[in-house]
Amino acid sequence: MVRIFIVIGVVLAVANILCARAIFSDSDESSVYFLNIGQGDAELVAHRGIHMLIDAGRDGKTSIELERVLEDKKYIDVVLLTHADSDHAGGIYQVLDRFSVGVLLVGNGYHETWEEVLDYAKQKGVAVYKLDMHDRITHKDVTATVLWPDPLYNAKTDNEKSIVLKYKHTDYAVLFAGDISERVEDIIVSLFDIDADILKVPHHGSKYSSSMLFVREVSPLLSVIEVGTNSYGHPTPETLSRLSSVGSHILRTDEQGTVRVYTENGSVRVQKIDQGSTSLNVSEVEP
Repeated sequence: MVRIFIVIGVVLAVANILCARAIFSDSDESSVYFLNIGQGDAELVAHRGIHMLIDAGRDGKTSIELERVLEDKKYIDVVLLTHADSDHAGGIYQVLDRFSVGVLLVGNGYHETWEEVLDYAKQKGVAVYKLDMHDRITHKDVTATVLWPDPLYNAKTDNEKSIVLKYKHTDYAVLFAGDISERVEDIIVSLFDIDADILKVPHHGSKYSSSMLFVREVSPLLSVIEVGTNSYGHPTPETLSRLSSVGSHILRTDEQGTVRVYTENGSVRVQKIDQGSTSLNVSEVEP
């Protein structure tokens, strides 16, 4: 019963923020930006004037890239941190310094990094809520469902505690897979329909993620790898091969820069922000 009230509280708190902001917005934009911030993750979901940041990268590069994408906008409705690793959560302090944030969402598990982040968010007057598997964020014609982590799962690493989020728009679906391992992928495949048009490739293209089973079940038309200079060999040839084998078109932020996925006349298109206005139709891409 306690958990039910907590979930309802999170949903209502986020819904109230989104509804209040939507009333004053005249934007029809529906986009997902995969930000080029080096070796780390940061994605910005923009829908009808509402903005949700998923992960904050390693440092201040994320805030700089956000300012470039958002232009004169200085408010982010929701910030969601998938897990506590520095290349996903390290840039949150600069985000909170340079933007007004409506609510901060994190995983429902203890990590000393969370205590520091939560304290800093509270100093900034930002409400903080913890998410669990099956929680949902809904706004008009979009829904974001938390597929992971399972609070009963005995995670071996912080990566295995990553929030996995399935974002469903009327025209497309995106699976944000954090840094999950193959072990977690197998469980998610057994529990959920993870078919999606676009995959945020887990763990920067590590060979220990994106198993053949997982990739087949997602069956993405487009796979985006957020990666920068690193000593891990990311993305690995094994992962690139598995993604290509299901016909997925692969984009990398270290090569293409910031990538924007958006809708236009019912079609899902991709724009490479750092390479001018070049765009392609996701449904027509060749692997």
